[in-house]
Amino acid sequence: MNAQNLSTWKESEGHAGSWWPAERRELIFEGVLEFEDRRPKLTLMSPLIGQRIFNLAHAQVVHGELESGEKVTLWDLGGHVLEFLGNEHDTMKTARRFTYAILGAHLETYEEERFRYSAYTLHGLGVWSGMDTPIPRSLSREDLPQYEPAHLKSFERDESGVEYSAKVYIENPRRLEADARFPEGAVVAHTGDDARVVFECDPPAPAQIHDMLLFDLQALLTFSYQGGAPLQAEWLASEDLDQALPVMRWDSFTGRRPTGHVFRQSMILDTARVDPTVLFPAWWNAVEKLYPAPQVVTLYHHGSRGILESSVSSVIAVAEHLHGQIGPTLTRFPEGYLESKKGPLKETFPSPEDAPFREFLYQALKNNRPTLSTRLNELASAVTSERLELMTISAHQWIADVRKVRDILAHTSSHVTRRGGDGDSSLLDRVNSQTRAIVTILILKQMGIEEAALDRAAMALSTELKRFTIEGTNT
Repeated sequence: MNAQNLSTWKESEGHAGSWWPAERRELIFEGVLEFEDRRPKLTLMSPLIGQRIFNLAHAQVVHGELESGEKVTLWDLGGHVLEFLGNEHDTMKTARRFTYAILGAHLETYEEERFRYSAYTLHGLGVWSGMDTPIPRSLSREDLPQYEPAHLKSFERDESGVEYSAKVYIENPRRLEADARFPEGAVVAHTGDDARVVFECDPPAPAQIHDMLLFDLQALLTFSYQGGAPLQAEWLASEDLDQALPVMRWDSFTGRRPTGHVFRQSMILDTARVDPTVLFPAWWNAVEKLYPAPQVVTLYHHGSRGILESSVSSVIAVAEHLHGQIGPTLTRFPEGYLESKKGPLKETFPSPEDAPFREFLYQALKNNRPTLSTRLNELASAVTSERLELMTISAHQWIADVRKVRDILAHTSSHVTRRGGDGDSSLLDRVNSQTRAIVTILILKQMGIEEAALDRAAMALSTELKRFTIEGTNT
């Protein structure tokens, strides 16, 4: 599967060429395609007089040919408008933004075109997928060890009822090479900088399906890093991955930019701990079955975090939701117990004047959920006291903090009294980080991750949580 030397867009350069609406080949305009934060922007020159340029104002598909002779397809999924930039001599300068820029072919619409393959390079992927068993120095590419492909069976069904499955390949992971000088291995030729994840869809799928695969892959890496995993390069291919088409488009990542190398020790999950044949299906299953828990954890790092109160409310709600799926105490009273109390209630309040009050009590009898303290205690037990200790979390303090914060958020409006110190803002910060760590471990458990890997994940999470270990807090 290792397709080498795939071409890529040169993001920092302008790409001059001729451009026209896909269905109007005769309406050709000169222009330059550029990228701003991966967003395609086409700047066009047209005569001052005449309306021909406005044929490009609303075309969802624009074709182009660069001065190099390479074909380009531009897709607009956002209804971008034609912007007037001014006049230069006897020409008018306009610009239009697009969602996709695909190099190497003239394609049909976003909805109609079908691709068997998509491939992606993301920040930290090479280290995350690294193979730790040293190989002989200068081993030929044909003899390099490879991960077995993972299988995603029926991961999505489109509106017409077509079900899609996919094989998942990891290409060019970081590898250790051993020789007489470095018998335990060193990173030399196989740095992982060009590592890719490749999806092979059956049947070939529209770009929207591949978009969903990228979204969930990016979420997996974000979950693994507990940090951002920006997209670095992307390709689509109809039948032959060796003929893959480079794609440039806006990356949905808007979170805190990574500040350098992602180290294995800081990851809570990687292919060294869980084989890709197990990891990929487990993650795709968790994304579906544990919704919205994985999404709340990953979007916190993938996008703008918003106000702290909102983040805390979301993660506490997710923790309670997880208890509803995995908690041993799913009800406060045995089945049928509360229903049996309707008769005594009516005997106690029999008069017609008591009817509204009886109805109120009947509605209250429908609430058979365990108390918040019960749910939190059982979630802490599911994580285990040993892992909580590894993460420097005191179960007793965490439960007390969550109860206090939940009451404040539920019954008051703006409440953060002061920045810094150990006031409300510090309490919110602590509850937010600790609850996210606990939810992360619970997700890993539901994915079927083995105990030793869970312990290592807890140790990785502790790096961030140690800042809350202050005198009198987590003891």
